[in-house]
Order: sequence, then structure tokens, then C-alpha cells
Amino acid sequence: DGAAPPNRFVVGDVKQSIYGFRHTTPELFQEKYLAYAEADDAERVLLSTNYRSRAPILEIANALRATRSEEELLDLIAQKIALLMDADRSTLFLKDDRSGELWTMIQEGRRSIEVRLGLGEGIAGWVVINDESALVKDTAEDPRFYGGVDYETQIRTESILCAPLRSASGSIGVIEVINPAPEFLEPASLRFL
Repeated sequence: DGAAPPNRFVVGDVKQSIYGFRHTTPELFQEKYLAYAEADDAERVLLSTNYRSRAPILEIANALRATRSEEELLDLIAQKIALLMDADRSTLFLKDDRSGELWTMIQEGRRSIEVRLGLGEGIAGWVVINDESALVKDTAEDPRFYGGVDYETQIRTESILCAPLRSASGSIGVIEVINPAPEFLEPASLRFL
């Protein structure tokens, strides 16, 4: 009959009530909101905390439509992700199929630092090889961590969120968020990346 499953209540339901069913009462929405908060199998996504409605994400979406160079776009994405997660840095590592490495350019003041990692090297390398995200709350305790990038950039990495970047043709690299605010060190942040 096309009815939504009982454990789903989405923004579209609100729009339907406003535009299609004008006689629906606000109490219905409040009742569902409270019922879903108590359900074990329900996942609530509040618009106030939903990443997709935050300004940095909207700026990235707008930049995708603008004509920009690939380097400018990648730099903008990394900057906005770092801003969104209140992180020290965010970096996009891309696969270089010719050399079999991951590479990125990191801006440190006025100098650019090219960083290359072997596939499988460091957390970023592990993520691209395993095509699986990694949440590392303490890099000192994770044997995958490679401190060479910290040495080159003079940044002390304490925690990392890292997720694979994929295109229609497969893995193209990873996005890494360095030292995000503690509230972002959770699996939901990896799903967002």
C-alpha cells in the first residue's frame, strides 16, 4: 500500500502533512518523535546535527558545480571537512597508479610539501588496501600509524578518521581527518566521510 515502515519517519512526512494532509496535527509528529527515541532499532537524524545541512558541506556542493581546477576543489574539500570536524587538518590522498603510491600536497605556511606513502603504509595506506574505514583514537597505540608525515609537516597526530574515496571505477584514494574534536571520534563520522 506504499505506507512507510513503522520505524521510519522522515522530513518528507512533515512536508506531506503540510502540503498534502493539512488537517494533521503537530501532536502526531511529537508522538512519533518520542516513540522513535525509545525504539531499539530506530536511528534518529536531527537536522541540527546532520552533516548535510551544515554550511561547509553546502559550500563543497556549490564548488562541485563551479568550474575549478581539480587541485583547488580537493583543497577546498579538505579545508571544509577540517572546519566541519574542528580538526587540525584534513587531507585527501590520491592513488598514483603509475608509482603504486598514495600522494598529496600539504600546505604548511608558504611551502607545499609533497607526501607519498606506499600502498599499505600508514593508516591511509591500510585503508586504501583494505577498502575499509579506520577510526583511531590514539595513534600511539595503533601499529598502522606512520609518523613520517608528522616529521615532515611538524604536526603531532594524536587521532585520525580515515575513509576510502571511491569512484565508479573503484578506489581512488582516502580522506584523512587529523585530530578531529572528540565528539567526531565515532563511527557516524566515518559514515559521513
